[in-house]
Amino acid sequence: MTIDKIILLPHHPTIIKHQKPTTSYGIRLWFLLSVIITVAVIIVYQTACLNYQDQQQCALLEQVVVNKSSNGCQVPAINPWDETIREYIKNSNPINCRKLQEEITYLSADGFIYFNSSEMVKTGYDQKSLKCSYRCFDKQLGNDVNLIHGEWKALRNGTFQPCEFVEVDCQKPFPPLSIYSNLHAKIIPNKTFAEKIPKSKKPNVILFVLDSVSEANWRRALPKTLKVLQEEYKSTVFKGFNKVGDNSFPNAVAFLTVKE
Repeated sequence: MTIDKIILLPHHPTIIKHQKPTTSYGIRLWFLLSVIITVAVIIVYQTACLNYQDQQQCALLEQVVVNKSSNGCQVPAINPWDETIREYIKNSNPINCRKLQEEITYLSADGFIYFNSSEMVKTGYDQKSLKCSYRCFDKQLGNDVNLIHGEWKALRNGTFQPCEFVEVDCQKPFPPLSIYSNLHAKIIPNKTFAEKIPKSKKPNVILFVLDSVSEANWRRALPKTLKVLQEEYKSTVFKGFNKVGDNSFPNAVAFLTVKE
């Protein structure tokens, strides 16, 4: 009994020692091969797609080029109804927004806030049963996200407010809950003028811009307007006009100065 134990014990852990790494190695090998095959398939697919897209884009760019004789930028005259984008062109129904509340306040052109009595009747309240306030707000300088809010002030019929943007809020007395909230805006004339140009050098040019509308979209959506501008006013269309920034200012800089 003693001799058998001495002979068998060294061999048993030896067998286990060789089996475990063999199984683990096989799993790792199959996993590695699967990853390599998957990556290879993705690369081949992406390359094929890119080649196909490049061929389509090249076919579009080989069309008639605007200002071909010019030494400057040559803009391709791309067909806004091209077959490659036809599936993405759809006519949407007009948005019919559901009215959330009655418009019980309005802002006059000269900056006075008034109550709309006929609309207020529909709410079941009147000026005496509501506590209304207003406050001015504006954007932070150099920030397109955050706003600067002024202090809330009591609102009475015919209150003058000097701000460009104003927020109105009305609450019922008990329990004190807001039953109306609205935003109003007016145009404040900018009385800061640049240096006047002599009459002899004043350009006789009018720029007609529809923000957030590319030249191709213009041709698709507003063909009658484009026809009037071109035929009756002899207008020049900015070929290839498109957005380069998030808002009006960087886009205007781009097409007016040819710089980003």
